[in-house]
Amino acid sequence: MPFATYPIGYWDFIASAMGVVWTLAAEVTFYAMAPWLLRSTRTAVALLIVSFATRLVVFWIVGYDTPTLYVIWSYFFFPATLMFFLLGHFAQQLGRRYPIGLPGSLIALALAALLSSLEGTPTADFPISYGAAISFAISLPAYSRRRKTAGSSTSAAI
Repeated sequence: MPFATYPIGYWDFIASAMGVVWTLAAEVTFYAMAPWLLRSTRTAVALLIVSFATRLVVFWIVGYDTPTLYVIWSYFFFPATLMFFLLGHFAQQLGRRYPIGLPGSLIALALAALLSSLEGTPTADFPISYGAAISFAISLPAYSRRRKTAGSSTSAAI
């Protein structure tokens, strides 16, 4: 099968009732590669830039003229989705270095929800969508720390 048409020939390999199970491939790929990708901040930043550029190229070349190809190349093509995993990594690193606390986390989460509600087109390739993704990533470390703290005190009390 030619690379230009991949994975159209395999589009129906997942039952429609399974929804977004395709994300597992991107997640497993990232977590398998993470020990090597995240060793160096310089490498991780370079990969973030390359991934962002890949998404822009896909958006400019494929665009919305062919929705199926756009979805394939912007969501199923790992180099185009890598940036979202890297945003999570950098949010965790920044959250550890500059903790914002739970109130700041909730504000960032509310901002992400607000920006997401303002989107007219369901895509991640508009500035407002990137703002929502970054706000969401910023909100996670404090929330995660809070859940860990609550979980450890609950288990200690039992």
